[in-house]
Amino acid sequence: MESTDSVIKLAKKESLPSFTLGIDYIFTGDAINPSLSESGKDPFIATISMNIPLWRGKNKSRVEAARAHKQAAASNYQSMKNTLTARLQTVLYAFRESKRKIYLYSNSLIPRMHQAYEVTRTAFEAGEVDFPELIDSQRTLLEMQLMLEREKANFNQHFAELELLTGRGLPKGEN
Repeated sequence: MESTDSVIKLAKKESLPSFTLGIDYIFTGDAINPSLSESGKDPFIATISMNIPLWRGKNKSRVEAARAHKQAAASNYQSMKNTLTARLQTVLYAFRESKRKIYLYSNSLIPRMHQAYEVTRTAFEAGEVDFPELIDSQRTLLEMQLMLEREKANFNQHFAELELLTGRGLPKGEN
């Protein structure tokens, strides 16, 4: 934003008159004609110049263009900030949701499904249930374990995206 402010200031200054002061020195060397009083002396020349801008409309347009450019840059910055904030919130929600599901599968659903499978297997060995029921119970347990592994992969992807969005590595103890 500072660069756009500088452009606006410069555009405003271009519509003001400018003054230039200068001093020049000319080395003339030895006197060609010693009878002349100033011959062989090195002269100093003072200069003053003034630049008056005649095209005020053109300069006013530059100022307005610089202001519009500044406004566009500010809008672009705010839009990018809003987009990144929204993306960060979305990824953070998905990260927390994955963490919650991993806990649910690991500490509740899979242990219960494993118990149900063991009961079904014991009942099968006792002849109380048939083979398709045993296979169905085992398939359900394997599906739960697969869902846990998929959720772990999702969790790691969200973790990596959080690191990307924040621009720094996150502590591994948080996951």
